[in-house]
Amino acid sequence: MLLIIPDIANPFFPLLVRGVQDIFEREKFAVIVGNTDRRRDRELEFLDLALRTHADGLIINPSQIDYADLLPVIGQGIAVVLIGTHISHPQLDVVRVDNRAAAHDAVAHLVALGHRRIGMVCGPLDTSSAQQRREGYERAMQAAGLPIAAGWIAEDTFDETGGYRGTQRLLALPDRPTAIFATADLMALGVLGALRDAGLSVPGDVSVVGFDDIPSATITHPPLTTIHQPTYEMGQCAAERLMARIKRDAPDACPDTVMAHRLVVRASTGPPATT
Repeated sequence: MLLIIPDIANPFFPLLVRGVQDIFEREKFAVIVGNTDRRRDRELEFLDLALRTHADGLIINPSQIDYADLLPVIGQGIAVVLIGTHISHPQLDVVRVDNRAAAHDAVAHLVALGHRRIGMVCGPLDTSSAQQRREGYERAMQAAGLPIAAGWIAEDTFDETGGYRGTQRLLALPDRPTAIFATADLMALGVLGALRDAGLSVPGDVSVVGFDDIPSATITHPPLTTIHQPTYEMGQCAAERLMARIKRDAPDACPDTVMAHRLVVRASTGPPATT
């Protein structure tokens, strides 16, 4: 079995890997974990590895590939399950949360607190998760009748450094946001660092919401308000769907499995100092 993830250093993924591995071990299958760094060439390399080794199955969290890239793997009879992606096809199972709805909930929370100037620090918009979370942000802003000012969406890398750089750009704006939504908790850690280095308090000066609910979200200063994804359960579900396909227990048409997300409110959000 191959399990392909985009960032092995991201604390979001160990629990997902554990969920997959627990199911595979129960079924007496070995699992090989591969890291792509969200690069298309590396994703394609792992698809080629699945073909060359005649893998029993493949679970992948894709960033750059599309359905056409998966056709050779599917054509060889290798079972495929996707995690957290826009790709949809009857021959593929998808296990995910609703990124748009979750991002909408994060931003709506800030709106409910009274924020009107809400910026966003997001990962590369050529990845499906960043695109979908941006759409959720935009929908929440539009629903509240709030404009999205030029420069309020800061695109950068899906990590702490990207969150730091994106926040620096937001803080340089003439009318800086009073709240920031980060599309990943790793980015939110960078947001908190940039705000601290700028001498700003959280949430007194700027509120911050993340996405993922990684373990360290509870011990940041202050603890991070974020969107919780059921990471371990997503890994288990993906592995169970893959086993069903290998055993031919899966129906021909498998709809998306959308796992429930929830907003976890901690101390990093509060009302704006001024409205």
